[in-house]
Amino acid sequence: MTQNQTKEELKKKESHPAYGHLSKRVPLLEFWNTCAELICRSIEFDLPIRGAVSTGDAIFDIENKVYLGEPIVDTARLENKQQAIGLSLCTSFVGHEDISRFFIPYSNHYKPDYNSKKIDLAFNWPLYWKNSRPNINLVDTLQKMSENNDNHPYYSNTIEFVKYSETCERK
Repeated sequence: MTQNQTKEELKKKESHPAYGHLSKRVPLLEFWNTCAELICRSIEFDLPIRGAVSTGDAIFDIENKVYLGEPIVDTARLENKQQAIGLSLCTSFVGHEDISRFFIPYSNHYKPDYNSKKIDLAFNWPLYWKNSRPNINLVDTLQKMSENNDNHPYYSNTIEFVKYSETCERK
């Protein structure tokens, strides 16, 4: 809720007893680092994942196990449209501050039949891998995983993305 508010709006709400916590911005650096670490660990455990991030109002009724809202539907739909390991942004997340240093222009991670509401950005988790695991070659790791999983196209698509990420670093 706070990401799209002005500093003035946040200042007015910060002392409200019930809603003061809503005036604090989500620490996106920590969030993106956690997402990257989750992807990297999933590869290390040979359980690679793909996902999506959205924002918006949703209902989380844990007691009744009811989870409703546009962000939940958006992430479920977008996750299914990817053909590589990684994470994509739903359109609701566009315009948020501080995403440019975590995402690179790329759209080959989407399935060919997906054209609706596509954002041509991909989460640059391979850069996080390179910085956090400098002695482990990611392409070699993915190649071994691919061989162990009947050379599924998701692995070759992910390797393509990793190589693209490396070219972005050199620019």
